[in-house]
Amino acid sequence: MFNYLRSLSVADSQKMVAKAANPHRFVSTGLYKFCRHPNYFGEILFHIGMWLNGLPACESYMQVALSSIAPGMLTWVMIGASRRLDASQMARYGNGAAFKAYIAKTPSIFPWIA
Repeated sequence: MFNYLRSLSVADSQKMVAKAANPHRFVSTGLYKFCRHPNYFGEILFHIGMWLNGLPACESYMQVALSSIAPGMLTWVMIGASRRLDASQMARYGNGAAFKAYIAKTPSIFPWIA
């Protein structure tokens, strides 16, 4: 849980510093150089971690399957939110070559999946 809160805090502070320095440019430094939505990534990891911590309490495969619904749905919601945010950012920054290069090389949520 501490790592989750720390990643959100770091991502938020990095974005705040970058936007203070240049409010009209997208953020592509710090955690944002690994993925475009580090807060969503942290949120997903937190909920999957909580689900994994609770697995030993499951007494059947059915309980495991049912308990996986919430983290699965949350991941689906976060992916949808990232797509909407990507569309919004494309409308705002999409004409610039730097943003197009950033989008092309930086994964949306999961740093290891391009």
